[in-house]
Amino acid sequence: MRSMRRELQHIPPAPRTPRWPPVLWARWPLAFVAFLGAVYGGVITLMLFYAWTGAPRDDQRLDRSGVPAHGTVVSVRPVGDGEEVRWQFVTETGERRDGLMYAPAGRYTVAKEVDVDYLPRDPSISRLKGERLSRLGDLTLPLWRWFVLPGIVALLLWFLGVLRTRNLLRWGDVSLAELQEVKLLPVVVPGMLRVSYRFRDHRARERRGQHWVRARSQLGMKLTAVPPPREAPIVHDRYRAWRNRLVTVDDFVLAPAAPRTHAADAPTPWTYDP
Repeated sequence: MRSMRRELQHIPPAPRTPRWPPVLWARWPLAFVAFLGAVYGGVITLMLFYAWTGAPRDDQRLDRSGVPAHGTVVSVRPVGDGEEVRWQFVTETGERRDGLMYAPAGRYTVAKEVDVDYLPRDPSISRLKGERLSRLGDLTLPLWRWFVLPGIVALLLWFLGVLRTRNLLRWGDVSLAELQEVKLLPVVVPGMLRVSYRFRDHRARERRGQHWVRARSQLGMKLTAVPPPREAPIVHDRYRAWRNRLVTVDDFVLAPAAPRTHAADAPTPWTYDP
């Protein structure tokens, strides 16, 4: 395996082209939060939104525009811990309508007179007075505030971090860092190494840094090689040296090697022989 010091010589000069995998993994916790919030939270919010467009939305409409009427219970059927109650009522226009909903057990009996709320424009939507068509609260807005919106913010921060990391690897100064500690983090999945190091910037000032490296990456496997390396290449911002990152030559797209010219194929120099 080539030494890390030799790798320093093979890293191309700026502007160099970084490969995408190390750039995308540089801010992976933000990407993980964005995935949980924006994707999972978004799917759950969408499911609850469609659920809310049924009975919960009808409850809101009845709260705003419901009209009272008198009705009679025509059937009561036990269902689980409650009852399926069916009734009939007469609208303001004299139209006879049926209603159906689930209610707690023991509240209603057949032929019992009940008060009903219904929608004048859609009498098929009705409920018994004091009851709710749905026990489901409106969770779409809280989920949006606490999961989806933070997930979108994390996604934007991750994207900005990716651009900044790519710009750093493309234009930053390259030097050699002295490794202080390489420690495998417990519990974290995927496996991550916490690497502490120190280096000198272009003014020979000593700087210290630390960041996480994916254990299965090219850099991670080189840092955990036997015997462990003592130094590693680092790219840092010339004017903001606190922005730095350990790298390996595999993190960059290398220019293709120039084709070699064999001696037999080399052109014969022209000479003048009088």
